[in-house]
Amino acid sequence: MNILSIDIGGTNTKYAVFEVRNDCKLLNNGYFKTPDNIDTFFELLLNNLQVNDFDMVAVGVPGAYNKDLDLIIYAPNLPLLNNINIKKSFSTVFNTDILVENDANLAALGEHFFVEKEGSNCFLLITLGTGIGGGIIYKNEIFGSSITSAEIGHITINFNGRKCGCGKTGCFEAYCGMAGFLETYREITGEKLNKVDDIFKKYKNKELLAKISVDLFSYHLASGLSSLANVLTPDKIKIGGGISLYHQYFFRKTVKFFSKMIFPAYKNYTTLAISELKNNAGIYGGAALCIKNR
Repeated sequence: MNILSIDIGGTNTKYAVFEVRNDCKLLNNGYFKTPDNIDTFFELLLNNLQVNDFDMVAVGVPGAYNKDLDLIIYAPNLPLLNNINIKKSFSTVFNTDILVENDANLAALGEHFFVEKEGSNCFLLITLGTGIGGGIIYKNEIFGSSITSAEIGHITINFNGRKCGCGKTGCFEAYCGMAGFLETYREITGEKLNKVDDIFKKYKNKELLAKISVDLFSYHLASGLSSLANVLTPDKIKIGGGISLYHQYFFRKTVKFFSKMIFPAYKNYTTLAISELKNNAGIYGGAALCIKNR
């Protein structure tokens, strides 16, 4: 069985081709900048693929997806997909089974299926990227209903806080998504940067205000994670997404804050870790979804 897995992100779209026989083998993968319209999207995707014949196609989409209506209700960081019928659109390009799932749910499934080996009863993965996504795996299955559940990036961590791109105030994403992290740095320093990479470079160069910004990011991250842990009591929470690639700068401090914020009874129950599949968890999740539904 040949699988095409696509992870549509607010900045880039990743794709991967897998061959599934006795095991799951990655044949080809890459990415391209996510365009502004669906026609250009398909043009870029097909230009990047070496073949166009697949047994199953999995598509990871940001935002809230209604499975019954095959409709993306709201994707705050990617208006391109709002009110698009994903399966219908992809079926005009690929003559095969199309599976659609929230991108963060797929990332959680990929990490759980290929790394945790279904060893965790309740597992949570959050993705730190353009926005914040999250997926819950409960008893080896994606937790949810006919509409995407676990919009983790839009839990409130500061009721008097910043305006979020979704329209709410004080969202987790408004502090720990890329734009939110950059805003924290701007508030502290008065300097506007375009990439979070630059904050970590300044941290590495021992610039004090960069260190304060990263520490505050760690505090905000721990605040969101502890709120989730207090409700869900997962065995493990893993952190993935593009910002997780810099975990050496913020993870230890996040664990320290988290241990002080979590409900005391759960302190030794939920562990924090960094995703082993890192920023590729979503495309592996697409493969896992196809394997589980073949």
